[in-house]
Amino acid sequence: MIGVYLFCDNQQPHNVLMERCAENWFGRKRVWKVEKTPSGKPFFSANAGEGVSFSDSGKQEAVALADHCIGMDLQKVFDEKAFGRAESGKDPLHGEARRKLRLAERFFHPREVEFVKLGCKDAEILRRFMLVWTCKESFVKYTGEGIDAGFSEFSVIPENLFPKERFQRMFGSGGRTDNAETDEYPVSENEMLVWECGDVWYHVRTVRDICAAGENICTGDAGAEAVPFWEDDLNMQELRKEYLLCVCSGRRDKIVLRRIDAIVTDLDGTVIHNGAPVSEKNKEALTAAIKAGIEVVIATGRPFAALERSVVSVPGIRYAITSNGTAIYDLRSGEMLHEISLTEEMTNDILKTSERFWNNGGVGCEVFMDGVPYACREYWDDPALFGAKASVRSYVQNSRTAVTDIRRFIMKYSGRLTGIDFVIGDPALRRKMIRAFKEMDSEVYITSSVKNRIELSHPSAGKHTGMEFLAEKLEIDCSRIMALGDAENDMDMLRTSGIGVAMANGDEKCLRIADVIAPSADKDGVAWAIHTVLGI
Repeated sequence: MIGVYLFCDNQQPHNVLMERCAENWFGRKRVWKVEKTPSGKPFFSANAGEGVSFSDSGKQEAVALADHCIGMDLQKVFDEKAFGRAESGKDPLHGEARRKLRLAERFFHPREVEFVKLGCKDAEILRRFMLVWTCKESFVKYTGEGIDAGFSEFSVIPENLFPKERFQRMFGSGGRTDNAETDEYPVSENEMLVWECGDVWYHVRTVRDICAAGENICTGDAGAEAVPFWEDDLNMQELRKEYLLCVCSGRRDKIVLRRIDAIVTDLDGTVIHNGAPVSEKNKEALTAAIKAGIEVVIATGRPFAALERSVVSVPGIRYAITSNGTAIYDLRSGEMLHEISLTEEMTNDILKTSERFWNNGGVGCEVFMDGVPYACREYWDDPALFGAKASVRSYVQNSRTAVTDIRRFIMKYSGRLTGIDFVIGDPALRRKMIRAFKEMDSEVYITSSVKNRIELSHPSAGKHTGMEFLAEKLEIDCSRIMALGDAENDMDMLRTSGIGVAMANGDEKCLRIADVIAPSADKDGVAWAIHTVLGI
C-alpha cells in the first residue's frame, strides 16, 4: 500500500512534514529521520526499504509513503498565471492549451505528443499534457535522477496502450470505460487510473479544492472530490480547482489514506455550534467513522453531567474525556475510569491567589466535583456580567447547581475538586490573574476553552493526558489518532495526536499549531475532516 498525504499552505519544513507523516503511516517504531541523495531524492536514514516522496504545486504539498521505493508528483492542471499571460479579448483556456502543445512537442516523447494531441477540446488537452508531465516527474523522482533526466528520451505512455479510438473512450467525450477485460490499461479503480509502462506502474488520480476556503487538506482518495478523467466538458473555473496526483512504483499498488484508529473530538465550537445539538452532517460522519472501525472519543472541558446528549448518544461512542482530562468515563456503563483531583494544597493556593481579584468584583467561579458542575450565584444568575454570551445563560442554569458562597464550598470540599474555573469579562484582569496563578507555589494546569475563562486543574491533567490514558487502554498509538478542536485547551491534544485538526473558527494559537484547518463548526467542519482527511 501507498499512503498519500496532501496539505495546503503548510508552515512546517519539508523534512519535518515527511517525518511526521512517516510516524503516522509506519508508527513510532523508530525515529524517522529524512535525508537526501546528491540529486535531491529523500530517503530515511537507517533505511529498511521504506520509500518517501515529496511534491508541491503552489500552496499545495504532498507526501507519499510506502514500504518500497516510490516517486510522486502533484501538479495543478490549470496555471493561474495564464490569466496574466492571456491577451485582452482572448480565451486564456485556449491560449494555455496551445502553449502546452508547444511544450509537449519540445520536451515529450513522440508517443506522448501524439497522446496529448488526441485531445478534442482545450480542457482535455490540458489534462492530457498534465497527466504526462505529472507521470514523467514521478518517474524521475522514482529513479532518483531528477528533472535533469532527458524527458524526451522515455515515455510514460506504453507503446501498445490503446488504438486511438480507445484513447478517446477513456479520456475523451465517449464516456467512461470500466471493463478491465476489454481495456487492459489503464484500469479505473475508485476513480484512479493504473497502468504499467517500462517495468514501472503509474497510479494517477485527480483531486479538487485542496485549498478551498478554510479546507487545507485533502486526500488522494477523497471520493467526493475525485474528478474522472473522462469529464472533458469542465469550464476554466472548474479546471482552476483541479490537481493531478501520480505515484510511480515498481509494482502495482493501492493508494490509501493515512492510518487512523481513533478520532478524539472536542464538543463546543467543534462538533457542536453555539450549544445547539449536533448537526445531521456531523452525526452521519461520526457514525460512518464508527462503522469504518474507528474509535470515536469525546474530549471536552465540560463535566460528565453537562455532556451534550445529542453527541454522546451517537451509537458507538463509548468514551468521554471530561473536565479537561481530569475525569474519563465509559459512557456505556457510566463508570469513571480515571480521575485527577486538585490537592488540598493546590486548592488553598488557588483560593489565596484569587482572593484579591475576587474582592474587586467582576470575577465568577465554577467548580467541578464527581462529574457535577457548581457555579457561584452571581454567575449563575447572569453569565453576561462576566463576559459570557447571552445564549450561555440557559445552558449554565440548566447544567449548573448555584452556590451562594462558592469560596466556602471550595474550602469544604478541598481535595475532592477536579477543577476550579474563573470567568472574567475584563481581558486585562484575566491576564493579571493568569500571571498570578503561574507564580503560585503550587503548580497547576492552566488552560481555557473560551477567552473569558481561566480553567485550573491538577498539573497532570489536560485533554492530551486523557487521550494518552485511553490510547494505552485501547492499545492505540497516539500517532494513529486524529484530534479535533478549536480552543487553547485543545492545543496539547492536537500536538500529541497524529493529525491535529483545528476548526476555522478556532483560537489563533490553536490554528497555528494545527496540521489541518477544517471549515468552522457552523459549517460542519468535523464532517469535512472525516470525509476529506480520512476519506470516509
